[in-house]
Amino acid sequence: MEPINGYAEAVAQGAGEALPAGGYKCIIANAQEQTSKTGRPMLCLCLDIAEGEYKGYFSRLFRARKTNEKDGKKAKWPCIMYLLADEAAVGRFKGSMKAVEDSNSGYVWDWNEKTLAKKRVGVVFREEEFEKSDGSVGVSVKAAWLCNVDKAEDAKVPARRKLKQSIAATGGMADNGGDDIPF
Repeated sequence: MEPINGYAEAVAQGAGEALPAGGYKCIIANAQEQTSKTGRPMLCLCLDIAEGEYKGYFSRLFRARKTNEKDGKKAKWPCIMYLLADEAAVGRFKGSMKAVEDSNSGYVWDWNEKTLAKKRVGVVFREEEFEKSDGSVGVSVKAAWLCNVDKAEDAKVPARRKLKQSIAATGGMADNGGDDIPF
């Protein structure tokens, strides 16, 4: 086997600490308005853990990714929460902004996403299943919702979000919920 170019300088990944599901006191590292793949407006919040055993968890992951950048591919922040920002999602969006307001005395959401940077907020993380490239099921921990920073650590850990069974896994037959075949 030939040595990999950049191996000596690369930061080792994959054998590090895993973030357990649960509530954490976090900070919004950055916020940016974007458009979803379906054309809906959304607010993207880059989150990091602000206190406790996992303080700076996502910053460390990001620095390791930046060190290993190659071929002009930019490292992506490892924890981004996407909040849809339209009429269909107004309740969840307002609840998220209220969590930021309640976590930062005197702060009032003024529709300027730049003011969210460096604000504290509670974040509840849950396990989510995903399909790996080899077809097996993996598990990662993702931000599920925002809450008051003072209530984050007492938040109930949500159940794991299961991967929906794919059509390929059923041999091309969609699950009909156990009903009799309709013919």
